[in-house]
Amino acid sequence: HEFVPTRKFLKLAEETKDLVDGWNVTDSAAGFPAPAGTVVSCILKSKYPEKIVIPIFILHYKGPVEVGGLALASDIIGLDGLALTMGDKPAYGEPIKMLPSSEKAREFLSTKVKLKNLKLGCLISARRSAEDNI
Repeated sequence: HEFVPTRKFLKLAEETKDLVDGWNVTDSAAGFPAPAGTVVSCILKSKYPEKIVIPIFILHYKGPVEVGGLALASDIIGLDGLALTMGDKPAYGEPIKMLPSSEKAREFLSTKVKLKNLKLGCLISARRSAEDNI
């Protein structure tokens, strides 16, 4: 279930917990400020340890130190993974491009941060729309 955090995310989690196996948590969807997806994910995993919780991890909004810190917290809490993606450009300011791709971020997290158990994945998007391919 895609979980879009708002100020009332704990209430939303309580309302949906019996309907889902877990949540993939968005990270400032469409580039607008929202409760941080990784922080929300850590809270959800602590409150509902039996649920699968995987945050979408938008690299356009984070530098390497924050990427490493959030990934370490995710590893310590026991999140089920991180879905790395460049994501939407921020609605305010400019994209942070210190980690230029999901692959470079994965390499950084594996070699420099040395995560212990956290699984790293990615999101796949079609290059062309479905209509263009039909």
